[in-house]
Amino acid sequence: MSTVVVNLSAALIITLGYVYLSKLDKKSEVFLWASGWAVYTFGLIMALAALAWHQSAAFVIGNQLSAFISGLLFLWGAFIFTGKERPSWWLHSSVMAAVIIVISGFLYPQFVYFKYVMFSLSVVIYIFAGVEFILFDDSEKTGRIIAGLALALWGADRCIFTFLRGDFNINPLGYTGVLSLSLTVSFALLLVYLQKEKNTLNKSSEGLRHLAENARDIIYRFRLLPTQGYEYVSPAAADITGYTPEELYADPELNTRLVHPEDRPLYKAMKQSSGLFSDAVALRWVRKDGKTIWVEQQNVPIYDEVGSIVAMEGIARDISDRKQTEKFLKKVEERLQTALHQVMDIIEFLPDPTFVIDREKKVIAWNRAIEEMTGVPKKNIIGKGDYEYAFPFYGLPKQMLIDTVLESDKNSGNSSPEWKEAPIITEIYAPCLYNGSGAYLWSAVSPLFDSGGNLVGAIESFRDITERKEMEKQLKYLGTHDPLTKLANRTYFEEEMSRLESGEHEPVTIIVCDVDGLKLVNDTLGHKAGDNLLIAAADVLRVPFRLEGVVSRVGGDEFAVVLKNTDKETADRACQQICEATKERNKGAEIPLSLSVGFATRKDPLTSLTELFKEADNNMYRVKLHSSQSARSTIVKSMMKMLETRDHITEGHGERVQDLVVELARAYGLPENRMNDLRLLSQFHDIGKVGIPDKILFKPGSLNTDDEFAEMQRHCSIGYRIAQSVPDLVPIADWILKHHEWWNGKGYPLGLEGEAIPVECRILSIVDAYDAMTNDRPYRKELTHTQAITELLKCSGTQFDPQLVSVFLRLWQPSSYIRVVK
Repeated sequence: MSTVVVNLSAALIITLGYVYLSKLDKKSEVFLWASGWAVYTFGLIMALAALAWHQSAAFVIGNQLSAFISGLLFLWGAFIFTGKERPSWWLHSSVMAAVIIVISGFLYPQFVYFKYVMFSLSVVIYIFAGVEFILFDDSEKTGRIIAGLALALWGADRCIFTFLRGDFNINPLGYTGVLSLSLTVSFALLLVYLQKEKNTLNKSSEGLRHLAENARDIIYRFRLLPTQGYEYVSPAAADITGYTPEELYADPELNTRLVHPEDRPLYKAMKQSSGLFSDAVALRWVRKDGKTIWVEQQNVPIYDEVGSIVAMEGIARDISDRKQTEKFLKKVEERLQTALHQVMDIIEFLPDPTFVIDREKKVIAWNRAIEEMTGVPKKNIIGKGDYEYAFPFYGLPKQMLIDTVLESDKNSGNSSPEWKEAPIITEIYAPCLYNGSGAYLWSAVSPLFDSGGNLVGAIESFRDITERKEMEKQLKYLGTHDPLTKLANRTYFEEEMSRLESGEHEPVTIIVCDVDGLKLVNDTLGHKAGDNLLIAAADVLRVPFRLEGVVSRVGGDEFAVVLKNTDKETADRACQQICEATKERNKGAEIPLSLSVGFATRKDPLTSLTELFKEADNNMYRVKLHSSQSARSTIVKSMMKMLETRDHITEGHGERVQDLVVELARAYGLPENRMNDLRLLSQFHDIGKVGIPDKILFKPGSLNTDDEFAEMQRHCSIGYRIAQSVPDLVPIADWILKHHEWWNGKGYPLGLEGEAIPVECRILSIVDAYDAMTNDRPYRKELTHTQAITELLKCSGTQFDPQLVSVFLRLWQPSSYIRVVK
């Protein structure tokens, strides 16, 4: 057992070492190797536990699994280390081997030979990892061979040792061998890893040196302490200074003599103060041939342990051409400033964005207004050519209107064009202005001439006309589109018919659709509901004609579609699609949409499209004659469902009132043939409430303003209009209108009095009031029967017919109570 403890101690130390290395380098392969050592250490713990607990199956399995998994982790790390892809088969094989380990452990000892097969599979993993290191060529040969052989021998030893020692009989010599091999593997892996890192560093250094040797700029390291002198100078020094690197190495004073005498104080200060190292410094150097050049130096100070600057590393670049360019531009600027000073002042303060280019198409003026428009400061554009002034407008260099002036002059060879006094004016769209928002511009370009009539440049001014253009576009859209449905309007539809009149797109078909029951919806639910129905119709018509035809709203409730290259069969299918889309839309809709559809196809090109439209319209109206009444009935039924849904508080009100109304009518002596109409009245008397806003209908308190009372009273006239539109309800339409009239003439909406109120309405008003009082309402809780009867007696002769109230009270005697309310 002591040898196992020694192995465990060594493995723990190795594991900690690799974990520390993993935290330092953060490399995947080092992390995997550290994990492998940790799992290997865990296996030794399991071996100790198995010995202590007489080879318990769980600890045996833990020991076997740790040996196997640690080998997998070493192999995985080897794949990453050597840069090879992990084979696809090894994961499946690993899972299978792990399952074998568990099964063999729990079935031990009956399947002991099966376990030996498992150990052989585990050994393959270690040998495989060793081979990967032996074949790896980016490291010293000795180190990788030692690492590879150590891993292979370690795996082989685990297998042989298992067979030699039987099932966990302690063999000190065997564990000593395992300890030696594990130590060898740990040091060999570390050796190979460090050799690879060294090779990588060497390659990086070689790459940097190659880069320096081939650079066009001078790269150097100059030693300041203890003695001055170049430690490294790149070959570019010979081209720039005329001195070879060897000459610079040999003469430490040459470093100072290279600098122009007037710039040596600046150079001396730069060497002595780290503050000048932060920015590039431009100095004049004197070449070996005596020629003065401009050089830009960028230095980095090198410090010793006490903070003194002991050397400087840097890059020196020949900027003589740039300085010449700057000098040239300065002269040009002075010349232009002198010649055009007054003109530039005028241009600078022009309210319109303006810029000027010279004969070479370089910008010489860029006023404040154009700075604000483009966001490009003057300093960033003056002197620029190659169409760079087009960037703020178009996002790329391209010819602008101002260039056409100079181009036309070059092409004509005429120094004084005939149009020199007349500016060129046009309108353009600049997509990149205002941070990509784009803008429409009015543009005016004029040529510029000197005193001799020679063309010397051109000037272009702009005005932002985006708002005007957008307004024009909006007006054009409004002139051709319906604002409610966003479809084309009748004007656009007629223009389309005119375009197709020529007969080039035969056959032409026109489909006409009319919304059924729109007036009923407008009159009862309001124009907002009617507008929603029109929008729904537009959405339905867009589906089949999204690409092929022009869909237009040509009237209040009428739509039309003009289709080119469409025969009768295709048009018929399109009408079917309209019907299917309408049915799909009506699923779950409160107010159903009904469309009457008719179409006509031009058979003879001599037939005008106006006549074709009339034919389609007539066909639509023939359909409407058959369907309009049915559509209105469907709408009324939907309104009833809406009322049931909205007026959920009075659920069952209609059914209760029907029974009581019939009982009271019979008791009063009305003939039986009027009972059916009374039942209809009981059911539909409040249908007009579908047109009352929810805030009024469901108000928790009493209505307390004239506007609220007036809004609620509208339900009588709304219900009257609904009933008038449905044949089955026409007989009770007048009763629906008058069912809230009072006996004393103070009811609504007509103010009828006494016998002028239809008896059916007087009967309904008593029963309706009683049922309302004895059931909960949004504005109060229900009353008792006695309280309700008291209220009826109180209002007898004012709100209610006193004779009918007496009859109603007799119905509520004890002998009749059960009969009435059962």
